[in-house]
Amino acid sequence: MFFERAFVLLNILTVLLVIAAGLTILKVLCILGRILRRIKGRYHVLITDEGPEIHTGLPEFEGQTPEGGLFRSSDLAGREFVVILVSPECSPCHSLLSTAESVRRKRFEPPTFVIVAEGTVEIARQYRGRYRIMGSILADPGGSIRSQLGVLRSPYGFLVDGSGIIRMKGVLSQGDHLEALLARRGRSVGTLPWDSANPTESPALQ
Repeated sequence: MFFERAFVLLNILTVLLVIAAGLTILKVLCILGRILRRIKGRYHVLITDEGPEIHTGLPEFEGQTPEGGLFRSSDLAGREFVVILVSPECSPCHSLLSTAESVRRKRFEPPTFVIVAEGTVEIARQYRGRYRIMGSILADPGGSIRSQLGVLRSPYGFLVDGSGIIRMKGVLSQGDHLEALLARRGRSVGTLPWDSANPTESPALQ
């Protein structure tokens, strides 16, 4: 009887060890896959026809901060910044915002982040408390700023240089896409140069 119980217990422990080992291997493979994709540059920003063209000026806009102040994009003249447009019913937007601050901190001298949250000042205030992003968060009732910038979907982002020129834009459905947007800073990538006219065939940052 003792040996039978010991045998059953040994089998159970063996199964648990195999499951644990399998989960560990799977986790390691996922981490290695993410590292390899970043090394090879497979994460990209999906560039669409929405909004102003790359290498053109970002239209000026203004919005109300959670503290009740007025923010103008012209306040950032001479500074590099990133505009991220999000909406409350968009789950990828929340996923992106949950990683935005960690992505920002990884960068040496990171650009200023400007989060344009479609909705009321109260929604912008909730974003401020939940995600604790260093930068400006603006309320965008009715999506007026998003419409002004000609953006149809969210989350969407613009990388703007110190001269107010858009250097990269696109759909940002996760933190890796935001990293790819920031990786564009100051350098040409593939067929997309940093400081010349927008090419006709550059659907993505590869």
